[in-house]
This record gives sequence, structure tokens and C-alpha cells, in this order.
Amino acid sequence: AQSVSEFSDLPSIEQQLVSSVDRVVTEITPEAPTVIVESDITRRDVVFLLDGSDTTRNGFPAMIDFVQRVVENLNVDENKDRVAVVQYSNDPAANFYLNTYSRKDEVINRIQGLTHKGGRPLNTGAALQFVKNNVFTAPAGSRRTEGVPQ
Repeated sequence: AQSVSEFSDLPSIEQQLVSSVDRVVTEITPEAPTVIVESDITRRDVVFLLDGSDTTRNGFPAMIDFVQRVVENLNVDENKDRVAVVQYSNDPAANFYLNTYSRKDEVINRIQGLTHKGGRPLNTGAALQFVKNNVFTAPAGSRRTEGVPQ
């Protein structure tokens, strides 16, 4: 996980994030003990969980710019990288799911059109649960059961 204390610091972790997405370590958990396999991944399901609470309103353009620049480095295609965006404050809401768009230009256009959700208080736990139960699922486009890194 990456974090910064100021929105203006987002560019400083961009390359770290892109590099870590490029070198995904996947866990294979058959009936035997866990085996860690590092490989050249050609397919990834990437979800951006954005703090959309009232306290981030001024920094929201920097978040959007950051997400856009990361997506520009992905190979977005139905059978390659898929992207979803979820915003949260007191309650989470998907801006789009992993199977909503299959082309990079569609994803970038949607990211550029995102509006700040707003709201308070911040409920990160509910947001993480929402992503697990509603975004990293087959109906939402997740390919976890196919072994695609999430």
C-alpha cells in the first residue's frame, strides 16, 4: 500500500505504484500450502478506492490526475488490464466496475469526468468491504477465479 500526507506528493509515488503493478506477486492457494509465484503478468484487475469525503474536495483533482496517469501506463483491454473506480465517504459507491469499459480511452474519459462524491464521516472499513463484495466479483468483471491478480 502506498500513502502520502499531501495530495501534491502523489507524483512521488506514481512510479512506485506502476512498478509494483508491473511486478505483481500472486498467491496460488490449492489444497497444498501457499505458493508464491512471480511472473510477467499480462492481465490485471486494478481497483482505485478514492477518498471522496468532504475533507478531500480540494485535493480531488490531484487524485484524478494521479489515477489517470497510472491508467495511461496500463494495457487496458477486455482480455488484459481492467480498471474500476470506487469513491467513499460515509458510504461507498462504484463510479464504474471492472467490466464497464474495455478500452483505455473509455476508462480515461470516465476518469476525467468523475465528480467528487462528498459526505462524512469517513468509513474506510465499509469501503473495503464494498470493494470485496461488489467489485472483486465475477458479475462485476473480476477474473480472480481465472488467476488474474487483483
